[in-house]
Amino acid sequence: MSTPYAGAVQQSVRAVAAWRLACFVLAIAVVSISAVAMHASGVQRTVLVPYGLYSANSAVKVEGRPDKDGQYLALLARADIATMLNWQPKTISTQLDAFLTRLSPAAYARYNLDLRNTATKYAHAPPDSVVLSGELDRYTGETRSTHTPATYTFHYTQANGVYAIDRVETQQ
Repeated sequence: MSTPYAGAVQQSVRAVAAWRLACFVLAIAVVSISAVAMHASGVQRTVLVPYGLYSANSAVKVEGRPDKDGQYLALLARADIATMLNWQPKTISTQLDAFLTRLSPAAYARYNLDLRNTATKYAHAPPDSVVLSGELDRYTGETRSTHTPATYTFHYTQANGVYAIDRVETQQ
């Protein structure tokens, strides 16, 4: 003899099995979509843009006159020179590309090839030497006695995990 509850119990068991199957299929879908998203995030380039720049939807404009505010130009020059000079062999092409974006069209046409050749040259340079170039100023008291271009190459050797200067070359 069957009770009216027997059908209800069977339906409950089937419903539980159906929910279990649905949750299992949903879990597999979530895991596979997560794996695809993680793989895509490792391959895709991510560019973070501050909200103020995104919402303005136009070029950044500086109010005031830079020629009247030397501090602004000094900070801008400091950032530009850091972009140009602060690199490692792995990052030189990215850094110099960032510096090239700061150039005017005429300066870009003039310096583009030289900077890209420099990036190619140093991207594969051995990490045991550094070349420093600039203007060498020597003073006697308050008076500048010499002002010459100078290039120094520092060659390093590694001993006990510490880099030490092995050789210095000077070109003037």
